[in-house]
Amino acid sequence: HDYKLGDIGPAGGIIFYDKGNYSNGWRYLECAQKNAGNGNWCSNPQPMPEQKSGLGDGEFNSYYIYAELGNLTAAYKALSYSVNGYSDWYLGSAQEYKELVNYCKSRKMKKRLKKAGFDAINGGLLSNVVFWTSEYSGSGKVYIVYGVKGLTGQVLEGKYDAGTYMVRPIRKF
Repeated sequence: HDYKLGDIGPAGGIIFYDKGNYSNGWRYLECAQKNAGNGNWCSNPQPMPEQKSGLGDGEFNSYYIYAELGNLTAAYKALSYSVNGYSDWYLGSAQEYKELVNYCKSRKMKKRLKKAGFDAINGGLLSNVVFWTSEYSGSGKVYIVYGVKGLTGQVLEGKYDAGTYMVRPIRKF
């Protein structure tokens, strides 16, 4: 099945990225319809020498965070998310969330989401929200991506125990 950006994916989320062909087991990125809650990134951050930062790399980072820091993490919230029989969700990389937020800002995407029954702004994608990413930046800080008007799509640093940032699960297929 071929999808277009803005289509509803097989798990009921929104297709926000298409790399053009299948490689390394995936072609599309889909974000969940809803956030999986908020909370701290973790309780005790540690350097992540194995971390990756590209599109599709959030899955690796999420499992790495879970293996190193346990289930009291934003990554675990995303990894344990399940909807419509799909449980392959993860906490995205900064690049994945930046791609999501920037695409959701486009007029074309807003129209497609509205037609599909989503409201990109009031539905939490571009409302007053900051998303955790799966990337540790060092010194007790983690990369976050703003969905806040005026800062939308910017990647900044946030303190690991801020507690108010959202977890928006992403999956690749």
